[in-house]
Amino acid sequence: AEDWGPEFRFATEFVRSFKLDNTDKMLLYKHYKQGTEGRCTRKKPSPFEWVELAKWQNWQELGDMEPLVARDTYVKEVDRMFPGRFREALEKANIRWPKRLDGVELVAGEDDRSESGSSCVTGEGYETPLSEEWGSSGWNGSDIEQAFVEEDEKELDGSVKRVEVDE
Repeated sequence: AEDWGPEFRFATEFVRSFKLDNTDKMLLYKHYKQGTEGRCTRKKPSPFEWVELAKWQNWQELGDMEPLVARDTYVKEVDRMFPGRFREALEKANIRWPKRLDGVELVAGEDDRSESGSSCVTGEGYETPLSEEWGSSGWNGSDIEQAFVEEDEKELDGSVKRVEVDE
């Protein structure tokens, strides 16, 4: 297995304790997929599979982004979503903030974010249904495929508006 760096592995576990909005879920999903699998080479899903199509379109947006850049962006996005909290948790886990991440610039999204940068629903000790399902084994390629979007398809009304269908 490839060593993806302790900060990336930690960030994937850290976000599991919070309920994220769908925009943040999709943002992390596409950077996770690009960072762990590279360019999206999957066949475009049917327009009737709107959740899969939304995920596919978001991953496609990253094009040829290098996997390391995608993983670094994932970590920086988690840091943006949880200002102060994520770095404090890294420190407690004896994981140093890599200096290379200070040079990673985030591209502003389409949505309005609060001044603190967080658009997630947070709660101390919040556990998603997926946390129980996965137990302590952590994230893996097949689990992450469904993690961020299919947790509750009814919440996707904002993402669905961005799905484009080729006729």
